[in-house]
Amino acid sequence: MEKQEFYLHNSNTKISYDLNEKVIKGSDLTDQNNDPRFFSTSKRGLAKAWKLLHDNFTEDMSMYEVTRLLRSANIRVHTYCGLD
Repeated sequence: MEKQEFYLHNSNTKISYDLNEKVIKGSDLTDQNNDPRFFSTSKRGLAKAWKLLHDNFTEDMSMYEVTRLLRSANIRVHTYCGLD
């Protein structure tokens, strides 16, 4: 199966949507000490959530603003420190 992945990024965060794995994940590019990251734990509603994110994504949006937007679309999100 061909990998289908879409990306959004700015100077603060990088976000990806993997259709095969059914996950939206991302990382904070501003905190090099802790390397914060997130991934969605919900499987349903990801396409609608990605459209909402795509339509509202701005150049100054942070990773945490992305997670709040996803949670407002009823997508469960797990955040963690990438250095753990």
